[in-house]
Amino acid sequence: GEKLYFIAVGTVDVVLPDGTRVGNLAEGEYFGENGFITDAPRTANVNAMTQTIVCTLTRRTLEAVLATRPGLRDMVIRGHNDELRHFEHERLSLRKKFKESLAVVAVDHLQPLIEELPRLQSMTLADLDGIPYNILEAVHPVLVRAQDVVLTRLEQLQSETGGSGKSRESP
Repeated sequence: GEKLYFIAVGTVDVVLPDGTRVGNLAEGEYFGENGFITDAPRTANVNAMTQTIVCTLTRRTLEAVLATRPGLRDMVIRGHNDELRHFEHERLSLRKKFKESLAVVAVDHLQPLIEELPRLQSMTLADLDGIPYNILEAVHPVLVRAQDVVLTRLEQLQSETGGSGKSRESP
């Protein structure tokens, strides 16, 4: 990007191209820095949530300032790279926490299903009498997806254990 935007008044909403709301920015904060500093394509859209006044810094103006202050360019780039590393660390940390939470939820919700497996194996069409069509229709894709996930995991375990289902012992 050719401009860096500073919010003087107001609040803006930051939204990814897929519509995911990332957060909001307010007075004193800025946006557009990634493209401004690295020439990378824009990664988000910014929409005013309130009446907003932004000030801009053009690349030409920044270049003029940097030309008079040797070392400032490196300092700006270092600060930007540090911020990117921080965001990546946060993203990975959140992803790990999400996966851990998902595992806990899965165990909590799969345990009752696992306990029902013997009964489900002997289930017949008569057992489904009285269950509304829309419920059966909603359950079907969930069961198909669960089957796919379980089969994929079984294949992984078989390749890891040589088909025995037991962990290989290290030499």
